Amino acid sequence: MKRLFTLLIIFGLAASLSAQEAADLLGKIQKRYEAMKSVCADFTQTFNWELAGERQVFEGKICTRNGVQFRIETGDQLIVTDGKTVWTMPHGNKQVIIDDASENGDTNPFLKSFLKNFVDNYTSELLGSESIAGAPCHHIRLKAKSGDEFTQEVEIWADQKSLLMNRIRQVDLNGNSSTYEVRNIDLNARLTDATFRPEIPAGYEVVDMR
Repeated sequence: MKRLFTLLIIFGLAASLSAQEAADLLGKIQKRYEAMKSVCADFTQTFNWELAGERQVFEGKICTRNGVQFRIETGDQLIVTDGKTVWTMPHGNKQVIIDDASENGDTNPFLKSFLKNFVDNYTSELLGSESIAGAPCHHIRLKAKSGDEFTQEVEIWADQKSLLMNRIRQVDLNGNSSTYEVRNIDLNARLTDATFRPEIPAGYEVVDMR
């Protein structure tokens, strides 16, 4: 019993140290992203729909400036915000939907504090180091403290040198998962105001939700 108790203490201490290391690392990653000004990157999203047993893969590009403006382009839609207005343009039905941007930065994952929700509302664990495309990465797992969170589990792979995230995996309440592979990160992207205002093609229906 003494040996078992000692082992439990050791494992408990190891888990505690792992959680603290993960929390400290997340804080550093958050500061790294908050300091970014103009960034663009390519990404691949793989979505696994658990109930239907289906798998979908999307290619896209994301650009963000000052943490409050972003532009996401995929094959089937364009999403753009200048920080005040959001334009969503699904190409298939030739519509552009216009709405106000969220005033609460914590609810918008593309604003400066997009990691803050994970830091505040999830427990974290450092799983170790893994190599992605030849680069050693920190591997962190986060689990929601509450069952009310739609995203229940998140895994992050961050480059050990740059602290840039090059893979993110999310699992929702229904067991569906989305994995984002990020590549070709440009930390000095040339972005202008026009980048964050869409050109609406002729013939597109405008749906203004404001």
